[in-house]
Amino acid sequence: MNINPGLQSIPSKVQLEQIDIRSLGKEKIRELYRAGKIPTPEAILEEIVTRAAKEGFRFIHFEPMENMLHIRYGNYDFLKDVVSLPVNLTENIAGIIKIKAGINAFEKRKPQRGKYTLNIGPMQFSLAVNLIAVNAGERITIDMLNKNAELPALQELGLQDTNLEQYKNLISRRNGLILVTGSKDSGKSTTVYASLKHLKSKENNIVTVEDRQEYQLNFATQIIVTPEVGLTREEALKALLQQNPNVALISEIDDNETVSNAIEAVLRGSLVFSTMISRDAISAIPRLLGLDISPYQLSTGLIGVAHQTFVRKLCDSCKESYTPDPAEREILGNTGESDVQLFRAKGCEHCHGSGYSGRTAVFEILTINDELLDAIFQHASFSSIKDIARKHGYVDIRDDIVNKVKSGITSVEELIRLVGN
Repeated sequence: MNINPGLQSIPSKVQLEQIDIRSLGKEKIRELYRAGKIPTPEAILEEIVTRAAKEGFRFIHFEPMENMLHIRYGNYDFLKDVVSLPVNLTENIAGIIKIKAGINAFEKRKPQRGKYTLNIGPMQFSLAVNLIAVNAGERITIDMLNKNAELPALQELGLQDTNLEQYKNLISRRNGLILVTGSKDSGKSTTVYASLKHLKSKENNIVTVEDRQEYQLNFATQIIVTPEVGLTREEALKALLQQNPNVALISEIDDNETVSNAIEAVLRGSLVFSTMISRDAISAIPRLLGLDISPYQLSTGLIGVAHQTFVRKLCDSCKESYTPDPAEREILGNTGESDVQLFRAKGCEHCHGSGYSGRTAVFEILTINDELLDAIFQHASFSSIKDIARKHGYVDIRDDIVNKVKSGITSVEELIRLVGN
């Protein structure tokens, strides 16, 4: 997690641990109710959200169960138990969230979405609410976006050495489609925004079309898609093409019309960035073709793919060095270094006992060269495209994680968790 120092002075108004039904039991909870010592649902919700912001978590999960309302915080692939509340608070807390997010409070069967803005101390957060009915009530996830977060530079993302050089070469091109891919919450958008920041200049006309504005850019024109007033992504993209941008961001490619408009912008001379969900860089190619565009269209537009995910960073306050055993050396590729020292998680007060503090991205970069263009045009198989890419120096994300393990940034356990042995 990334602790928010600017929020640490905010005192807790509710001690959530003192109303945790798992540790207290039902009878003790009943006594607290009879004594009027259970805080109001409004106060409990405020504490849950504030604590998530203070500890630097992105997601809050409200999980109703038969005998309790379970609360967990999340940062992408890491979840932390927070508290299990008495079951009779489930409906009240859901109702408060619905009202804040502009969601129909009387609808309890259909999935619903909403959003609201909240100031916590000196920071402003945009909260996107997703709600779905389950057996024990309504399961709610809140995605908290810190609108005061500073946009990082490319070299602060985790791009290092060859990957950084390759990516900078890609984004220095005059036109073409560059995809940043990964899982749903792998930091793709941050990488694209950082790329735009790297390209900001008086000469560049930078325009974005976004479903949700994650960063406010003072050097670009940002268009937020609002279907409720008729501004769909398709309408925004068509209008964008009339604005003659030489650098454009399209927040996500997930249908034929979006990718067709992106390629049209490329043909008109724009450098276009977008994101896509995929398991690796090469998988983006068959995924694009699966959106019913021709190999010719794709080969005339796509110039590169950056794929990324996150690894947890070892806590600098408590990580400990050790000599890897033969099995770990095998996992790392048996480099032959007899005196290699690695680091592993230990746990301390600073990292809440997890052994990790913060995250960094790991990458693989695929540059589309002439031979790959020919392969795409000929509708080559996935394995053929991968063989060609490897021949020209493509390495997968495992190598980047291994480098970060050897540098003491992360652990062998993180390597195994993400890519296996």
